[in-house]
Amino acid sequence: MKNALTAILLFFGASASAQRTSPILTVLVPSTPGQPIAIRVVNDSGLKDYTNITLNWELMANGLVRQKGKLAALPIPPKKPALIHLPVRVAPNAAEELYLNLHYNYRRQPLSSAHLLLHPWTGSQLPVRPTGDLTYIDSNGIFTVQSPAFQARFDKQTGWLQSYSAGDCQLVEDTPGCKSRLWADSITAPHLQLFSTSTGSQLVIVRTEYTLPETSSLLHLSYTVNAAGEILVEQSLTTDTAKQGPPLPGFGMYWRLPPGFDSLAAYGRQPNDPVPSCYRLLITGTNTSDSVRWLSVTRQDGKGLKFTADSTLLTIHTQPSSPRLYIDAPIPLGQLPYADYHYAYKISPIPSPTHKLSMKYTKVFSQKMHSSIVVR
Repeated sequence: MKNALTAILLFFGASASAQRTSPILTVLVPSTPGQPIAIRVVNDSGLKDYTNITLNWELMANGLVRQKGKLAALPIPPKKPALIHLPVRVAPNAAEELYLNLHYNYRRQPLSSAHLLLHPWTGSQLPVRPTGDLTYIDSNGIFTVQSPAFQARFDKQTGWLQSYSAGDCQLVEDTPGCKSRLWADSITAPHLQLFSTSTGSQLVIVRTEYTLPETSSLLHLSYTVNAAGEILVEQSLTTDTAKQGPPLPGFGMYWRLPPGFDSLAAYGRQPNDPVPSCYRLLITGTNTSDSVRWLSVTRQDGKGLKFTADSTLLTIHTQPSSPRLYIDAPIPLGQLPYADYHYAYKISPIPSPTHKLSMKYTKVFSQKMHSSIVVR
């Protein structure tokens, strides 16, 4: 978003051709960030009793209702555009994904719905910033980063994250708890050739580099850690462009969750839904969630782990047996061609039930005033 807002317009269950014949056509009017939102509406329903058309609207911020309101009567004669101003603003420094949901009704019956993307998911919550002092220990082939809030241990012989805990809550199984997921080991397995660290009083970075000789490629990982126990994980695959290697079944990592993690909450797009939403799953079987913005996995006491995606989003696979969680980059056609890839995500401990992610609608403001309509 630079000088003006842009929008993607979606309709419930409508194809591209059906959108053109929707009873109510809605277009977002470009505006300067920070200014009230305006929409241009055309009544193509053929209804002569247009005074009985009403509009319910809601602003969704990362899947939760931020504002909502109602226009009790829309004076929109057929075929004549109306300009509607809503008390909704998108800040110039907006960090959340924002959708404007519009529901038109005629005599209390659904007539048409539209969904306008005001601001996309950008991954702006991803950076790991200093939150206090931490310490590190390099001893007996194990590099440990810790603070009163957490402890993370890396195996210098393999490069993998060996253990990760927050208080009394183990967040991964030991040896290794987290590992890259690329080709099958029968094709090639990563061989560690470099383990390095950049240490400071408030941030520590662990870097590893692996060779995959059978596929003429290099694997790079980095872990940026702060005192809150947040870890920014970045993974890159560099291939030999002069050669043609085998396609990848996936590009991601797996997490070996300890027993007791049974609940999953996520913000992403579910099948057949026009916009992303917040939803819950029980990890009792095999599930796949695409276009995931964030995901939390918790125990019955509310303690657990949160994953936050960058702008490329994530595909999450769960299964009842170990490893129970796969964190993958999106795979458009079920297989990835031999090429370079990169993705990043942040992991954050959820230390107590008071930090458990709520799925309830919060910060809802009813906005029945300060809306205006101009018929042109």
